[in-house]
Amino acid sequence: MERKYKISINIPIFMISMLILLVIFCKYNIESRMGYIIFPVEFIFAFVLYSRQTEDGRLNGVSVRRVIYVYFFFMIYRIFVSALITGSLYDGTKKILYYEVGVLFLLYFAVCLTNAEDIIITLRNIGIVNAVLGVYETITRSSIFMRFIDVENRIQFSNLLGTENNRARTIFFHPIICAVFCTYIWCILLYYPMKGKWINTISQIALIICLMGTKSRSSWISFAIVNVIYLVQRLSKKKGTIEIGNIFYGLVFAIFMIVIFIIQRDYILSAGRVLLNRWMLVLDADDAGNYNRITMIRNGLQDFAGWGVLSKIFGKGYLYAYNLLQRHSIRGWTTAVDNSYLTALLDYGIGGLLFLFYFIYISIKSIHSRSRLHKMCGLSILSLFISGFFYEMFSWFTPNFLLALSFCLISVHFEENDSFDCNTEVNGTIMTDIM
Repeated sequence: MERKYKISINIPIFMISMLILLVIFCKYNIESRMGYIIFPVEFIFAFVLYSRQTEDGRLNGVSVRRVIYVYFFFMIYRIFVSALITGSLYDGTKKILYYEVGVLFLLYFAVCLTNAEDIIITLRNIGIVNAVLGVYETITRSSIFMRFIDVENRIQFSNLLGTENNRARTIFFHPIICAVFCTYIWCILLYYPMKGKWINTISQIALIICLMGTKSRSSWISFAIVNVIYLVQRLSKKKGTIEIGNIFYGLVFAIFMIVIFIIQRDYILSAGRVLLNRWMLVLDADDAGNYNRITMIRNGLQDFAGWGVLSKIFGKGYLYAYNLLQRHSIRGWTTAVDNSYLTALLDYGIGGLLFLFYFIYISIKSIHSRSRLHKMCGLSILSLFISGFFYEMFSWFTPNFLLALSFCLISVHFEENDSFDCNTEVNGTIMTDIM
């Protein structure tokens, strides 16, 4: 008897995956023209998903929380402020349109049509594969995908990173973005672990190695803070109880790490010294990165202090912070402001900055929810905004994608698992969750 095999494809997840692959292709080859391709594709995909929902009658039954509207208004606010102040609607908003607006519409309809856990698990698995690639790049000190970038971008990133070209970056253009993604996936693993403690532990180790290999101090800080928050919540639930089985797993893991250290002692000590030196630069006022960021904050606030009332409320439009850096370079540094909050203040005024503070409030509120989904999204959003203090998070596709996805998940699926206590389902202790 002939057997018939049926291949099932999750259309929303498939479309999201196709968009990500298209963005990667465009970033590596035709970045200057990617908006003309990405934006129409986003809305075509969104329209297809919308059509599927209206046919099923599901869209009308979806309740949406306020945060998604605030997030969308944040985009509209920046577009209109830039248009009114700079007089140019296109130049100041094209990246907002295809990095944020188009992504939000696509993800909103995708999340409405798809089970939240399916999206999260798919993203988690992709993140683990990415972490394994990052482990390879960290060990070999080479980039797997750099050869596929066009010559112009390859030269640009070589000049940008200088002597730090051996940092792990995987499919991402910049090691900081790779680190941001790793931290986000780590937050997912805390609440949606892999099946099997050892597989989950190996996945966590891969993420940590990849994160260390990026040498991104901003994401190291973010990683440390989100884990402290998670540990405090877990300890408050556990009330200090320790299970015998978890002590056994801890001892086995400790013995395994000691054996690895003995075998690879020289390499581990060398890598440890590199990471320690990199971390100590955080406290070094003469470090170029620290000096540039501190000086830019001081220059930006001094410039802001001399503005009129309306300018302080609405800012001076798209790229004002960047142009300020161009006019007053810092030791020859003119590449990036490297502070999302300062950029929001100078470009969009106090109004723009208040939006960011509102999103942080939403993330903290979500962390204290009883919903596992909300806890994960809240911690992930917080990780994005912590690292965003050290780079331009709204200038990159990946942070915008992750932020939009998190807001869509907590806005559309807000009734999912609301009475669910994540500590009763995610087996294990603090040791198995964090390592």
